[in-house]
Amino acid sequence: MRPFSSIKTLVRLGVPAFFVCATLLASVPFHPEYPTEGIDPAWKYAMNEAVAKGMKFGSDIVFTFGPYASAYSCQYHPFTDQLMLASSAILGLGFALGALTHACRDKRLYLLPIPFLIALLSRDSFLFLIPMLFMLLVFRESAPNNDPSKPVGRFLKLSLALLAIDLSLLTLTKFSFGFAALVFILFGFVLLVISYPKQAYGFIAIYVLALSFFWILAKQPFSSLPRFFIAQVPMISGYSEAMSLPNDLSEIIRFSISAIILLIVIIRFSIGRLSRKILIGSCTSILLFLVFKSSFTRLHPLNGLDFILLASFIMATSIPHTAAIVLILVSFACWIPTALNSKEISSENIVASAVQSLSLSDAAQGIFFRLQDPGGCQMRFEEAKANIRKANPLPELEGTTDIYPTDDEVLLANNLSWNPRPVVQSYAAYNQHLAQINAIHIGSNTSPNYVFFDVNPIDYRLPALEDGLSWPLLLTRYQVAGQTSRYLLLKACPKKRSDAVKNEISKNSLNLEQQFRLPQISNPLWAEVDIQPTIFGRIMCALYKPPQLQIVLSYVDGHTEGYRYVPAMGRGGFLLSPVIHDRHDFGALLMDSNTEYFSNERPVSVKFVGSPATHLCWQNTFQIRLSTITFPIQPGIEQFIFDQPIRDLAVNANNNSAECAIDKINDRGDISQQIATFKPIEVKGPLLAVDGWAAVSAHNGIAGEKVFAVLFEPNGTPHAVLTRIYKRPDVDAYFHHPEMGDTGFEARMKTSGLKGECKLRIYVRHNDQLYAWPTIVNVRLNG
Repeated sequence: MRPFSSIKTLVRLGVPAFFVCATLLASVPFHPEYPTEGIDPAWKYAMNEAVAKGMKFGSDIVFTFGPYASAYSCQYHPFTDQLMLASSAILGLGFALGALTHACRDKRLYLLPIPFLIALLSRDSFLFLIPMLFMLLVFRESAPNNDPSKPVGRFLKLSLALLAIDLSLLTLTKFSFGFAALVFILFGFVLLVISYPKQAYGFIAIYVLALSFFWILAKQPFSSLPRFFIAQVPMISGYSEAMSLPNDLSEIIRFSISAIILLIVIIRFSIGRLSRKILIGSCTSILLFLVFKSSFTRLHPLNGLDFILLASFIMATSIPHTAAIVLILVSFACWIPTALNSKEISSENIVASAVQSLSLSDAAQGIFFRLQDPGGCQMRFEEAKANIRKANPLPELEGTTDIYPTDDEVLLANNLSWNPRPVVQSYAAYNQHLAQINAIHIGSNTSPNYVFFDVNPIDYRLPALEDGLSWPLLLTRYQVAGQTSRYLLLKACPKKRSDAVKNEISKNSLNLEQQFRLPQISNPLWAEVDIQPTIFGRIMCALYKPPQLQIVLSYVDGHTEGYRYVPAMGRGGFLLSPVIHDRHDFGALLMDSNTEYFSNERPVSVKFVGSPATHLCWQNTFQIRLSTITFPIQPGIEQFIFDQPIRDLAVNANNNSAECAIDKINDRGDISQQIATFKPIEVKGPLLAVDGWAAVSAHNGIAGEKVFAVLFEPNGTPHAVLTRIYKRPDVDAYFHHPEMGDTGFEARMKTSGLKGECKLRIYVRHNDQLYAWPTIVNVRLNG
């Protein structure tokens, strides 16, 4: 055999074998993630735990992910690890065989970069390519038998069958992938049913059977499968309005340019009559639209450009070389600027990330580690839980628990019995239907015995919007039983207390931008605001995202607060006054003296505003219904709202110097100028809340063991409290000392009975020595 012939044979056989193996290495998470703190790690852990506990998706769990979320999240859990590996391997194998089937034999070298790109780029881009490959191969299958571009029938049918199985997995992974899968399996059926009815019905049968099999394999009862699909409707319909973030126009332009060129190439080089070109163009446009929505609604532009880049290499395997090179260069040119500005690249820079992906080192290390130590992954999982538990210890409790708003990973890492509300993270209960599901759970006989509660909204939302319908139930069916460094501990009342009493007091018709004066009464105000989208707004919500609305609250002293307002969340009702800023404010609603406590937290007026495009997307006139709402009083709750005083703190002029900064006083962040110029900061009401950071020496990376806030009366009498300290990664990063420890502090001082101009100082204790912040903050109390 001649050398040239041997090389040609090696390429013909070696490239496919290498591509399949490399794709499996890149797509299967042999080296998985492990639980950490954060919103995203929390839902990943929660979805795995829900599968492990046999919770029903669609009823017990209503979220944007399904029982195969681990195939997307790649987070390890002892129960779902095998499901994650097997489902990822099936997805990778179907993708690899589909790409090989689509590729012309003389252009298969374009496949070689794809596995490394899968390892480098987002998981979304890889999974969105599976419906695209299915579409391309269905068009090949539906071509006339004498078409020279049509691959060998059996191999094509095998690839399509595997891709149909992949589509069933995607349906149970994430709703955006599931929607694409449903659309393309139906397109494939429509395209094939006339000319090749056996294949059309066969692929539908494979999809349905695989969907049922995987559903049951994940411990889901078959009877609950329809409910899973029904539950996705409110999640999909409300996503754009509630979860959108503003985009950089240049990123949209880059995506649009690369997407249009990809679309032109697919249409231009598809074989067949004009009707077939129109159909494949329509299918591609739908997929590009889904990628666009998924990437740009929630500010993940790199995901969309990742998809275009991967799709360019796929298309390069079936078009002329010149067109392939142009397509790939344009995709790279549009991808690079966004990648350089993105935090989603895993290593320090693109070059380092590329080197890491080229070696497929994570996969190789993961396989070696699993073979060498079969129990090693579970040990790392337990270590990860221990790290979360050490940073966020929770008390041991007998009974079931839930946590608000998003920190399920903390609850699970502490090995507490988890009984979550269906929409497990409060920000995702973004319309009245979803909020009502959670409220029904809290009011039912199966509600948790304990709830760890915090107030921490995303995207600068008004805090009372997130799971707002559940707040009255939490305040009546539960009582505050304790607190940790981050949460109030609510315990279910052994005997039902009286429910919150609502009495409607007004119903008004308002306009956007109109200032509306609120009634000045001592009782809390409950609001139901019915702001509806216009027809154009509904179109914008479906095609892209509507402009955001803001709620602006004005107070008697002249200051204002602005928050993001999500109309779909406000229609069901929320606590408008007093404004709840944190968990302590939430608990203070149960205080006998809450009128005094909230004396400066009751807005005198409210208005809803937006950008210039707001009036095109939201109806200008809307209804607002106000009701008073009364909560039961809980005796002794002050101990959980205010820090307890310390009597024996030795503060004197000889204390060494500490470093400190105060970020907020009573939730006001515009105080730096007053502190710098020693101008008194006005504080009304019985609370002085101080937030900031403190260290012995931040420049040298020395934190303290304890931080104290001390308020000196005009006559010099000190009032000291021990603050709660917590991590401040921003401070650690600014001073280049990630090892520094807990520098953040939060103090809540009761100032009832104190008046006049007082002085506030911060002290840090380290190695039994007390260090004082040299700056003195003047505070004028009007309590």
